Amino acid sequence: VRNVNARLARLAKGYPVASGPPGGSYERLAKSLAADAQLQGVRLTVLPTAGSVENVALLRQRTAELAFIQADVAAQAAAGKGAFARAGPYDGLHALLALFPEQMHIVVRRDDRAKKLSDLAGRRVSLGLAASGTRVTAITLLTAANVSVAEPPGTDALDPRAALVALKTGGLDAVFLVGAVPFLPVVEIAGVLEGFVVDARRI
Repeated sequence: VRNVNARLARLAKGYPVASGPPGGSYERLAKSLAADAQLQGVRLTVLPTAGSVENVALLRQRTAELAFIQADVAAQAAAGKGAFARAGPYDGLHALLALFPEQMHIVVRRDDRAKKLSDLAGRRVSLGLAASGTRVTAITLLTAANVSVAEPPGTDALDPRAALVALKTGGLDAVFLVGAVPFLPVVEIAGVLEGFVVDARRI
């Protein structure tokens, strides 16, 4: 469906835009830009994705013409490192502008014993969707800190809201999320549920 929508956007002389998962900063901003662009006579078609890594792939495939990508992920893509080691350097990647700073949110229940990153060693965590920038940054952070965690099977298929629900119900001990403050899924979970604390670090 996404590929069909991308083709339809091009046929209508529009621009398919790779955004992000439901409720995230990229999806919300992409929809706002699309609404504003429409008033200016420009058609932007928002394509839902897992996040930055998938967005790079969609640009490379020319499925998308524009995409939201974390700076650290874009740097890896341009250099052909990390998540893009197999694909190699992406020489055709160009940045239009920097939009906003993003933070790494590490969410645990208020009664959890974890007070610092090393306290998550061996614990059950969500590192983000399989093709998300959150996963790239979370792995980079954990590797630098020499902390090994456990990720239950299927966790890499959980979008931010689903991961937070799994945290609430006890299926996870922590959730890693990258996004601008305020990050809507975190605000939602903190607004309707008691017992959550957020530790944000600027990246």
